[in-house]
Amino acid sequence: MTHPHDRVERERQFHDSLIREGHNTIATKEWWETPGGKVRFARRISLLNAACANLITPPQRARVLVVGCGEGEWINAISDFAEVAGIDISPEIITRVGSQLRNITDAQVEVGDAHQLRFADESFDICFANSTLHHLDLQIALPELHRVLRSGGLLIAGEPNRTNPQVWWMYRFSRNRSRYGLTPDEEAFSRKSIHNLLCQYFCKVSVSPFDFWHPALGHTDSNGCLFRFLQSIERVPIVRSLAGSLWIVAEK
Repeated sequence: MTHPHDRVERERQFHDSLIREGHNTIATKEWWETPGGKVRFARRISLLNAACANLITPPQRARVLVVGCGEGEWINAISDFAEVAGIDISPEIITRVGSQLRNITDAQVEVGDAHQLRFADESFDICFANSTLHHLDLQIALPELHRVLRSGGLLIAGEPNRTNPQVWWMYRFSRNRSRYGLTPDEEAFSRKSIHNLLCQYFCKVSVSPFDFWHPALGHTDSNGCLFRFLQSIERVPIVRSLAGSLWIVAEK
């Protein structure tokens, strides 16, 4: 059996080495930084912003913990509408993020491990994780995320959907891992598997397949005909199960 500490160290070393060597994996470069990737990024930020607005009445701002904050894009975007703290397992990533924050009043970042959070109980309104939960030992991390959320707070996550053909292919064969920048331990979720696991810790859980907008489709806006068509497919039974991602909302 793999010890959780061993898994954490493999994740830390993997991401530290990417930064030191100046590499961007397909997961960061193509999924989020290309014109098509930015469309997917903006949609997630919009959904998170709406969740914050539903939880907290302005002028108060929601307190958001970003788990696996990456290189600063998520922190900067979320700081526009919430007080945000970001953690990442990689010291190299946190060093880079610290120099890129544009709102140092409402944003802070630090090296942190989701399996052992330093924050006090009920510190946050929302814990947000984008493509991060599948890197974690959730039997350990979920109780920690639950602990730092206030009563009625939300765990919100966007995760790769294993039912999607490309995602299945990426994770199915070991030779694909280096090509797609996958770490040794990560595995994508099916809708059922993550729903059942979250129900062990949270009182209300919603897992919705979404995001047919592949990064290769390039730039669009929310009024684009193709974008609106692909959004409509997300409401079609069976077909929606093939969407690229899962949008997860779990209430404490």
